[in-house]
Amino acid sequence: ELTPNYHERTTVMAFRAVIQKISGVYMGFAWWFANLPLFNDVATGKPDVLRGVQWAAALAGLLMIVAGFANFFCVKERYYAKAALQPKTHFWATLGQTFQSRPFIVLLAIGVVYVVPTTMLGGLSQFVGTYYAFHGDQAIMSYYYAWGSVGYLVCGIMGVLSAGWIARHHGKRKALLFTLGTGIFAFGSSWWMYRPGNGWLIVLNTALTGFSSTGLWVVLPSMCV
Repeated sequence: ELTPNYHERTTVMAFRAVIQKISGVYMGFAWWFANLPLFNDVATGKPDVLRGVQWAAALAGLLMIVAGFANFFCVKERYYAKAALQPKTHFWATLGQTFQSRPFIVLLAIGVVYVVPTTMLGGLSQFVGTYYAFHGDQAIMSYYYAWGSVGYLVCGIMGVLSAGWIARHHGKRKALLFTLGTGIFAFGSSWWMYRPGNGWLIVLNTALTGFSSTGLWVVLPSMCV
């Protein structure tokens, strides 16, 4: 309902992806923020990461509330009136028609195969970096993790531009294959980029995953609508 144009949908997803990457920088710095001396226990002087996380989560919640209201009041569905006149369809009939669409099933499978492992294992990168690369030093790892979010943003924007250009000039199928190929390389490179004492290689690995991940979430949703 935002746009019926085939290529403009890619542009909409591109803008969404960039905003997501910008918010991801906050998430990257949240861990570093939680480790600041500001939140040290007054009695013992030791880091109180839980207190820092509570403050970071409260600030994130405030941003989400503001963004939610902005979305409600400022974003207009340009084709709502037209969509409202469409004939009503039953849920089960629509579900059956959906699963009869082979291209949609293929795209859905790609999304599931990508999301499930990256969601399950993505958080483990913090533990691997902390306890393998820096022997349990959360403060140092949180510093590199924050810079990794900046690299993720920069390379993510490059991924948006690359995926968008390929989609417009060579088709969305080739753009999807390109992003999946770069994703295999980016995630595979974690085997040799997570090295003890070398935080900048971890930052580079995070940036590479940003390039592929952002490009994928520009192309894949724009092919589904």
